Amino acid sequence: MATKKWTYHKSHTCEISGEKQSFITQLYKVGVYAILNGESNQQFNLTPANMVGIERKLRISEIEGTITNLVFGPPITVIEDENGYYKEIEK
Repeated sequence: MATKKWTYHKSHTCEISGEKQSFITQLYKVGVYAILNGESNQQFNLTPANMVGIERKLRISEIEGTITNLVFGPPITVIEDENGYYKEIEK
């Protein structure tokens, strides 16, 4: 069975209507914890696959001009092990 593998960025920033937005993540065995703008009411539980999809949508939004100044933080590559847990691997 092939190992599932995803690469996404640990954080990103952008501007929406001139207002800076930040998104920071932390990988855990059961998923990705994310927080928007450091606000406790803007917390999310995601999967690595969700993160890849979010980044794809962000890139499209930048091309369309909906967001500006998109900057990605350091990348992370994650696999799902035989027990269904996520772990970071070196590229």
